[in-house]
Amino acid sequence: MMLRYLFITSVGLLTMSCSGDESYDHGFAISASQWALANQQADLKLLQDSANAIESWHAQAKTGILLNSALSDQQYAELVGEFPCALPQEVQALWKWKNGESTDYFIWYHGFLSLEEAIEQYNYLLSEPIFGWQKNWIPFFQFQDEWYFVECRNEPTAGAPVIHYFTESGPSYAYTNLTMYLATMAEAMDRGVLTWHEGWWNDLDDRRKLVAIHDEYNDVAKFPYATE
Repeated sequence: MMLRYLFITSVGLLTMSCSGDESYDHGFAISASQWALANQQADLKLLQDSANAIESWHAQAKTGILLNSALSDQQYAELVGEFPCALPQEVQALWKWKNGESTDYFIWYHGFLSLEEAIEQYNYLLSEPIFGWQKNWIPFFQFQDEWYFVECRNEPTAGAPVIHYFTESGPSYAYTNLTMYLATMAEAMDRGVLTWHEGWWNDLDDRRKLVAIHDEYNDVAKFPYATE
């Protein structure tokens, strides 16, 4: 994780040196209907079942992925207080389940950030105006120069839309909520659409198979990558 963080930092500094101090306004907003759907379909049991299924899949596939132990209630409360607003219940449940990973690539080449790493990433992204990162955007999965995040609010919601952020294109609505994100990935692993070989996720022979599973679980969200 730290090597990846240093890589991102160097990219961010290089970008800033070319762009001056201007910030980038993405003009992005989650709609009321997207919020309503995220709350309606939040399911903490399905979320935990999916997370457990993904962990079991890694163990059976002998990927070497290692998750961190859960934080104590006191540790969690102290760390989560670093964020300016309340996390959705789904995200709280995920971080109370496991505090990220000590390896990388827990879900289809994205690393599961520990709460400490999420705070570090959050502060970094806010500190670099070129990202246009907002104070209520909380990252939880990351790979190089892309992140998955949710918005926090003054009061905790049941769920929140999962947003994919790529430095070249900005934020996009990618999954109904965290429940459906994890369920999508667990299903793709179970069906053999996502596979692992020698320390890395195999390239998809047909990305449309993953898109089809995505669309089964996510009513109107758009798969965040090209299908070809």
